[in-house]
Amino acid sequence: MEKKWQKRRERSARIKLFFKRTRLPLLTVGGTFLTAFIIIPLALGAYEARAESIEVTAPNKQAQPSAQVGDIQIATPEPVMTAEPFPTESTEGFTAPTDAPEDMPRYAPLVFEQRDEAVHALQQRLMDLYYMGSDETTDYYGPVTRDAVMSFQRAHHLKETGDADEQTQQILFSSAAQSYIINQGCSGEDVLTLQHELKELGYYEDKLNGYFGTATGRATAAFQKKNKLEIT
Repeated sequence: MEKKWQKRRERSARIKLFFKRTRLPLLTVGGTFLTAFIIIPLALGAYEARAESIEVTAPNKQAQPSAQVGDIQIATPEPVMTAEPFPTESTEGFTAPTDAPEDMPRYAPLVFEQRDEAVHALQQRLMDLYYMGSDETTDYYGPVTRDAVMSFQRAHHLKETGDADEQTQQILFSSAAQSYIINQGCSGEDVLTLQHELKELGYYEDKLNGYFGTATGRATAAFQKKNKLEIT
Protein backbone atom coordinates (compact mmCIF):
# COMPACT_ATOMS: atom_id res chain seq x y z
CA MET A 1 0.00 0.00 0.00
CA GLU A 2 2.88 2.39 0.86
CA LYS A 3 4.46 1.82 -2.58
CA LYS A 4 1.13 2.53 -4.27
CA TRP A 5 0.76 5.95 -2.57
CA GLN A 6 4.40 6.78 -3.33
CA LYS A 7 3.79 6.15 -7.03
CA ARG A 8 0.65 8.31 -6.98
CA ARG A 9 2.55 11.19 -5.33
CA GLU A 10 5.32 10.93 -7.95
CA ARG A 11 2.75 10.92 -10.78
CA SER A 12 1.00 14.00 -9.29
CA ALA A 13 4.34 15.82 -9.09
CA ARG A 14 5.07 15.05 -12.74
CA ILE A 15 1.65 16.42 -13.80
CA LYS A 16 2.18 19.65 -11.84
CA LEU A 17 5.62 20.08 -13.40
CA PHE A 18 4.10 19.49 -16.83
CA PHE A 19 1.55 22.28 -16.23
CA LYS A 20 4.30 24.68 -15.20
CA ARG A 21 6.33 23.91 -18.31
CA THR A 22 3.38 24.28 -20.73
CA ARG A 23 1.75 27.35 -19.12
CA LEU A 24 4.02 29.95 -20.76
CA PRO A 25 3.86 28.42 -24.26
CA LEU A 26 0.03 28.40 -24.01
CA LEU A 27 -0.06 32.14 -23.17
CA THR A 28 2.38 32.86 -25.96
CA VAL A 29 0.28 30.91 -28.44
CA GLY A 30 -2.82 32.90 -27.31
CA GLY A 31 -1.04 36.21 -28.02
CA THR A 32 0.32 35.05 -31.33
CA PHE A 33 -3.17 33.98 -32.41
CA LEU A 34 -4.30 37.63 -32.25
CA THR A 35 -1.28 38.87 -34.27
CA ALA A 36 -0.57 35.96 -36.61
CA PHE A 37 -3.81 34.30 -37.76
CA ILE A 38 -2.09 32.31 -40.46
CA ILE A 39 0.74 30.86 -38.30
CA ILE A 40 -1.38 29.73 -35.32
CA PRO A 41 -3.19 26.84 -37.06
CA LEU A 42 0.13 25.29 -37.95
CA ALA A 43 1.47 25.74 -34.40
CA LEU A 44 -1.67 24.32 -32.81
CA GLY A 45 -1.64 21.33 -35.12
CA ALA A 46 1.94 20.53 -34.19
CA TYR A 47 1.18 21.03 -30.48
CA GLU A 48 -1.89 18.76 -30.61
CA ALA A 49 0.15 16.01 -32.21
CA ARG A 50 2.65 16.28 -29.39
CA ALA A 51 -0.01 16.40 -26.62
CA GLU A 52 -1.78 13.32 -27.95
CA SER A 53 1.43 11.34 -27.66
CA ILE A 54 1.64 12.01 -23.93
CA GLU A 55 0.22 9.21 -21.77
CA VAL A 56 0.19 9.41 -18.03
CA THR A 57 -0.31 5.85 -16.82
CA ALA A 58 0.75 3.86 -13.81
CA PRO A 59 3.51 1.33 -14.60
CA ASN A 60 2.39 -2.27 -15.10
CA LYS A 61 -1.28 -1.22 -14.63
CA GLN A 62 -4.13 -0.66 -17.07
CA ALA A 63 -4.64 3.07 -17.76
CA GLN A 64 -7.71 4.60 -16.17
CA PRO A 65 -10.16 6.63 -18.31
CA SER A 66 -8.84 10.18 -18.75
CA ALA A 67 -10.60 13.53 -18.73
CA GLN A 68 -9.82 16.20 -21.37
CA VAL A 69 -8.52 19.54 -20.05
CA GLY A 70 -7.89 21.71 -23.06
CA ASP A 71 -5.54 19.76 -25.25
CA ILE A 72 -3.82 17.90 -22.40
CA GLN A 73 -4.81 14.43 -21.21
CA ILE A 74 -4.78 14.06 -17.42
CA ALA A 75 -5.27 10.64 -15.89
CA THR A 76 -8.14 10.57 -13.47
CA PRO A 77 -7.25 9.45 -9.92
CA GLU A 78 -7.39 5.73 -9.37
CA PRO A 79 -10.05 4.58 -6.92
CA VAL A 80 -8.72 4.04 -3.43
CA MET A 81 -8.78 0.37 -2.57
CA THR A 82 -9.59 -0.35 1.04
CA ALA A 83 -8.09 -3.56 2.26
CA GLU A 84 -10.62 -6.07 3.42
CA PRO A 85 -9.66 -7.81 6.66
CA PHE A 86 -8.63 -11.38 6.12
CA PRO A 87 -11.22 -13.78 7.52
CA THR A 88 -10.02 -15.55 10.60
CA GLU A 89 -10.77 -19.18 11.25
CA SER A 90 -13.30 -19.79 13.96
CA THR A 91 -11.92 -21.42 17.08
CA GLU A 92 -15.32 -22.59 18.22
CA GLY A 93 -15.26 -26.24 19.07
CA PHE A 94 -11.48 -26.36 18.79
CA THR A 95 -9.62 -28.01 21.58
CA ALA A 96 -5.98 -27.18 21.93
CA PRO A 97 -3.91 -30.27 21.90
CA THR A 98 -2.52 -31.19 25.26
CA ASP A 99 1.03 -32.18 25.84
CA ALA A 100 1.68 -35.94 25.74
CA PRO A 101 2.36 -37.41 29.21
CA GLU A 102 5.92 -38.30 30.01
CA ASP A 103 6.80 -41.96 29.64
CA MET A 104 6.53 -43.85 32.89
CA PRO A 105 9.67 -45.59 34.18
CA ARG A 106 10.23 -49.08 32.84
CA TYR A 107 10.65 -51.96 35.26
CA ALA A 108 11.83 -55.51 34.63
CA PRO A 109 9.29 -58.03 35.94
CA LEU A 110 10.18 -59.82 39.17
CA VAL A 111 8.70 -63.25 39.90
CA PHE A 112 8.43 -65.72 42.75
CA GLU A 113 11.69 -67.45 43.82
CA GLN A 114 13.77 -65.09 41.69
CA ARG A 115 17.02 -63.59 42.98
CA ASP A 116 17.76 -60.07 41.78
CA GLU A 117 19.19 -56.87 43.24
CA ALA A 118 15.96 -55.09 42.28
CA VAL A 119 14.13 -57.16 44.92
CA HIS A 120 15.75 -54.99 47.61
CA ALA A 121 13.96 -51.86 46.34
CA LEU A 122 10.71 -53.80 45.89
CA GLN A 123 10.72 -55.07 49.47
CA GLN A 124 11.65 -51.66 50.89
CA ARG A 125 8.77 -50.00 49.08
CA LEU A 126 6.35 -52.65 50.33
CA MET A 127 7.61 -52.04 53.87
CA ASP A 128 7.20 -48.27 53.52
CA LEU A 129 3.56 -48.82 52.58
CA TYR A 130 3.04 -51.41 55.37
CA TYR A 131 2.45 -54.37 53.07
CA MET A 132 5.48 -56.08 54.65
CA GLY A 133 6.75 -56.00 58.20
CA SER A 134 9.89 -53.96 58.81
CA ASP A 135 12.99 -56.09 58.34
CA GLU A 136 16.24 -56.27 56.42
CA THR A 137 15.71 -56.43 52.67
CA THR A 138 17.11 -59.30 50.60
CA ASP A 139 17.58 -60.11 46.95
CA TYR A 140 15.26 -63.12 47.22
CA TYR A 141 11.65 -63.03 46.03
CA GLY A 142 10.19 -65.46 48.54
CA PRO A 143 6.71 -66.26 49.91
CA VAL A 144 6.54 -63.19 52.17
CA THR A 145 7.34 -60.87 49.28
CA ARG A 146 4.84 -62.66 47.05
CA ASP A 147 2.05 -62.32 49.65
CA ALA A 148 2.83 -58.62 50.12
CA VAL A 149 2.70 -58.05 46.36
CA MET A 150 -0.65 -59.85 46.16
CA SER A 151 -2.03 -57.63 48.94
CA PHE A 152 -0.85 -54.55 47.06
CA GLN A 153 -2.41 -55.79 43.82
CA ARG A 154 -5.70 -56.49 45.61
CA ALA A 155 -5.79 -53.03 47.18
CA HIS A 156 -5.19 -51.40 43.80
CA HIS A 157 -7.61 -53.61 41.83
CA LEU A 158 -4.87 -55.31 39.84
CA LYS A 159 -4.75 -58.94 38.80
CA GLU A 160 -3.55 -60.88 41.86
CA THR A 161 -0.65 -62.86 40.43
CA GLY A 162 1.87 -62.36 43.24
CA ASP A 163 4.45 -61.41 40.59
CA ALA A 164 5.72 -57.85 40.42
CA ASP A 165 5.06 -57.21 36.75
CA GLU A 166 5.80 -53.88 35.10
CA GLN A 167 2.36 -52.38 35.75
CA THR A 168 2.43 -53.38 39.42
CA GLN A 169 5.84 -51.78 39.93
CA GLN A 170 4.88 -48.60 38.07
CA ILE A 171 1.99 -48.07 40.50
CA LEU A 172 3.96 -49.27 43.53
CA PHE A 173 6.76 -46.74 42.97
CA SER A 174 4.42 -43.88 42.04
CA SER A 175 2.78 -41.25 44.24
CA ALA A 176 -0.58 -42.95 43.56
CA ALA A 177 0.37 -45.99 45.63
CA GLN A 178 -1.85 -46.34 48.71
CA SER A 179 -0.68 -47.51 52.12
CA TYR A 180 -1.92 -50.83 53.43
CA ILE A 181 -5.06 -50.24 55.51
CA ILE A 182 -7.67 -52.66 56.79
CA ASN A 183 -10.60 -51.13 58.60
CA GLN A 184 -14.14 -51.83 59.72
CA GLY A 185 -16.24 -53.48 57.04
CA CYS A 186 -13.38 -54.92 54.98
CA SER A 187 -13.35 -58.58 54.07
CA GLY A 188 -11.10 -61.00 52.25
CA GLU A 189 -7.82 -62.83 52.55
CA ASP A 190 -6.06 -59.89 54.20
CA VAL A 191 -8.63 -59.76 57.01
CA LEU A 192 -8.42 -63.51 57.45
CA THR A 193 -4.63 -63.29 57.72
CA LEU A 194 -4.96 -60.50 60.29
CA GLN A 195 -7.39 -62.59 62.35
CA HIS A 196 -4.95 -65.50 62.28
CA GLU A 197 -2.11 -63.28 63.47
CA LEU A 198 -4.19 -61.72 66.24
CA LYS A 199 -5.38 -65.17 67.34
CA GLU A 200 -1.81 -66.47 67.46
CA LEU A 201 -0.88 -63.52 69.71
CA GLY A 202 -3.90 -64.06 71.95
CA TYR A 203 -5.86 -60.95 71.01
CA TYR A 204 -8.60 -62.59 68.95
CA GLU A 205 -10.86 -65.37 70.16
CA ASP A 206 -13.81 -65.31 67.70
CA LYS A 207 -14.20 -67.36 64.56
CA LEU A 208 -11.93 -66.85 61.58
CA ASN A 209 -14.33 -65.63 58.90
CA GLY A 210 -12.31 -63.05 56.95
CA TYR A 211 -14.64 -60.21 57.92
CA PHE A 212 -13.44 -57.15 59.84
CA GLY A 213 -16.26 -56.73 62.30
CA THR A 214 -16.56 -55.58 65.89
CA ALA A 215 -14.56 -58.50 67.30
CA THR A 216 -11.67 -57.97 64.89
CA GLY A 217 -11.69 -54.24 65.54
CA ARG A 218 -11.58 -54.78 69.30
CA ALA A 219 -8.65 -57.20 68.96
CA THR A 220 -6.79 -54.79 66.69
CA ALA A 221 -7.21 -51.89 69.14
CA ALA A 222 -5.93 -54.08 71.98
CA PHE A 223 -2.84 -54.97 69.97
CA GLN A 224 -2.18 -51.30 69.13
CA LYS A 225 -2.58 -50.22 72.76
CA LYS A 226 -0.28 -52.97 74.01
CA ASN A 227 2.43 -52.01 71.52
CA LYS A 228 1.98 -48.25 72.08
CA LEU A 229 0.71 -47.65 68.55
CA GLU A 230 -1.86 -45.11 67.47
CA ILE A 231 -5.26 -46.65 67.96
CA THR A 232 -7.14 -46.41 64.69
